[in-house]
Amino acid sequence: MKKLFILVMIAGICLCGGCESQGRYNIASMNDAAERLEQIITYSRDKDKASLRKLFSPNALQEAEDLDADMDDLFALLEEGIDSWEIYTGGALPETYEGRTHVVSRYEFTMISGDNAYRIFLYEVTADSVPGEVGLYMVQLYTPEERDTVYDFGVEKLYAGIILSDMLFDSVHTTIAP
Repeated sequence: MKKLFILVMIAGICLCGGCESQGRYNIASMNDAAERLEQIITYSRDKDKASLRKLFSPNALQEAEDLDADMDDLFALLEEGIDSWEIYTGGALPETYEGRTHVVSRYEFTMISGDNAYRIFLYEVTADSVPGEVGLYMVQLYTPEERDTVYDFGVEKLYAGIILSDMLFDSVHTTIAP
């Protein structure tokens, strides 16, 4: 009975320790994601393609279809600036994929710009045993109303580069005649 009690105590300590370290890990990840969003906002405001490009992983840069045009769309969308933002949901966990372990950070933010609200989802590999994987892979923007149709936490809808929903893409590329 005494051995069972000791085993239960050891298991409890290990489980609690794991939760505590996971919590600290996600707080650090949340701070990193918030910093990454601030960088995206700053580089968009400054129309700084070179700095924005450096945030993406080499694989994302290679796989993105037309990152320059996507950056232009992002700059146009955020031209009025961002008044405020907050984390909506997210987290980061180690994952095993094809025999290697990497850490994927997935965060969704709500951004307010004037009368408009946007959601921005960041999918970033923050650690990997394979060179070329670390960095942003996808930046996805959409309206809160579109969330259920365009967003899946980067599970099946994962594309390299900057992705604007059809509604936001159309708003950037529509000009109103005088």
